[in-house]
Amino acid sequence: MRFWPKSAPDWSRDRTLPVCTERLQAGSGRTAWAGVLVRLRLPAVAAAPAGLGRRLLFFSDLHWEELDAGPAAGLVEAMNSLRPDWLVFGGDLARHPRFVAPALEILRRLEAGRGRLAVPGNWEHRCHESTDWWRQAFASVGFNLLVNEFRLPSVAGDPGFYGLDDVRTGCPDSDCAEPLRGLPLVLGLAHSPAAVAPAAGRFLGHLVLAGHTHGGQIRIPGFGALVTSTPYWKQFEHGLYRRRDGVRMLVSAGLGLAGPGLLHRRVFCPPELVLIEW
Repeated sequence: MRFWPKSAPDWSRDRTLPVCTERLQAGSGRTAWAGVLVRLRLPAVAAAPAGLGRRLLFFSDLHWEELDAGPAAGLVEAMNSLRPDWLVFGGDLARHPRFVAPALEILRRLEAGRGRLAVPGNWEHRCHESTDWWRQAFASVGFNLLVNEFRLPSVAGDPGFYGLDDVRTGCPDSDCAEPLRGLPLVLGLAHSPAAVAPAAGRFLGHLVLAGHTHGGQIRIPGFGALVTSTPYWKQFEHGLYRRRDGVRMLVSAGLGLAGPGLLHRRVFCPPELVLIEW
């Protein structure tokens, strides 16, 4: 058993790009949703052509735990109001197999102009379904599941994407990003920041989007997260990070809840959506 956190010395907090946060809410009554919207504008990438879609909405850790999709109406309204070109899900769809069907129905109701992508989280593996089963399940609601796979741009100006398997219950292979080297904009998807933290020297693109930590879920003002569910503890708890070679990683606090009893709540850590623009 390890009693001290691991460290990735090539990574540190990135304070060179402004990350803006604003309150976001939609719906009313039982279906109301309230959280925060994190906005990040990427710097211009050299030789990047004018693209068709320049807005990506990232969400992670839904952890759905209802037998129907109705209570998510406010969340769906909030997400669709942002009119994303790309919609990306970072894994951990539902807390139990019996909640998978309504969680998939939530995904079905989400809109995106250019494409919808997903990667598996540890809860997908814990549902004891195969990768092929999940691939078909996500495809049935319009999402392309990437498991150690890349996606080339379909038209000039689109980003290249790659997605990693979960580090806790799967086997991530960051070498899958290598075929995208040289593209003007490459975006990586990983459920946990621990999937890419040890990939020193490997090509990871321009920005990696991750979740899993829930931002700690229960945060102490002035200190932050007590628990992040990764071996790196607070190094990647929440926010924007940068590797020495310039690649960035944004770790989202996600949407849902984990933990038993009194720990099954958010304190000073609201659910969040992430809007990336370039």
